[in-house]
Amino acid sequence: MGTEYRNDAKAALHRARKALAASENYQLRYAALELRMALECLVYERAKSYRNELSNKKLSTWQPRQLLGILLEINPHADKSSSISFGLEDEQGVPAKEMTYLGTDRVISLKEIKEYYDRLGSYLHAQTIEQAAQGKGSPGEKLRKSCEDLSIIIESSLSSKVWNADFKITTSLDCEDCGTKIVRRVQTGQDRFEANCIECSASYIINRTTENKFNWQANNIEVACANPESEEKIFVWRRDVALNKCWKCESCGGENAFVIGVQFTVKNVGLPK
Repeated sequence: MGTEYRNDAKAALHRARKALAASENYQLRYAALELRMALECLVYERAKSYRNELSNKKLSTWQPRQLLGILLEINPHADKSSSISFGLEDEQGVPAKEMTYLGTDRVISLKEIKEYYDRLGSYLHAQTIEQAAQGKGSPGEKLRKSCEDLSIIIESSLSSKVWNADFKITTSLDCEDCGTKIVRRVQTGQDRFEANCIECSASYIINRTTENKFNWQANNIEVACANPESEEKIFVWRRDVALNKCWKCESCGGENAFVIGVQFTVKNVGLPK
């Protein structure tokens, strides 16, 4: 069995509140450390339901902001809270008149991580010379307030009766460039969207067909050799259309590269009077 991140987050929150109850300000640093750990655990718990859509390489990303950012690329609603109810339809496709509420999955958002994670982290280091001279960077009421506010947010997430609710429709393809299996979820009403390989960044355009299936098309462009005497053409991934990216022409043996250029054109503006 894997790590029980949710239980770890609860334990970290408990230790943080014990540190917050202490009268000595230096204990606030321990509270900040534990709260950051609780945030990490909650994001890792969220990521567990994305195993099929994430590579092992990306799952090893430890920063919660980066990992949640990856989840949001896969699912724009990955950091959104949601309520779950169920009911029996009288007519297929028509929402039930009576619904039974199960609970709300309170999710830590990217905005909350950005607001608190780095802010608390700044107190986990010795004051810089500049901070010491300005009387900043030492634990005090400002840090206490941030810790108390974040502890309430974490508690609200841990108190959810349901969590990691994840209902999805997916489509998949083995990457044409690196072979990694790409799994992407389809949002309701989404008929055309883009997907990137999480390993090599090769991009694809996905279209829903009339048979309600999904067609993957490599997102590349045709590029001709710049040598006017060559008729060689290649297909280049969109990710490779970048400054100084180059390739060898198999026809003439020359090297082509993407460069930035400036073109000047003479305009007929008339002669000055």
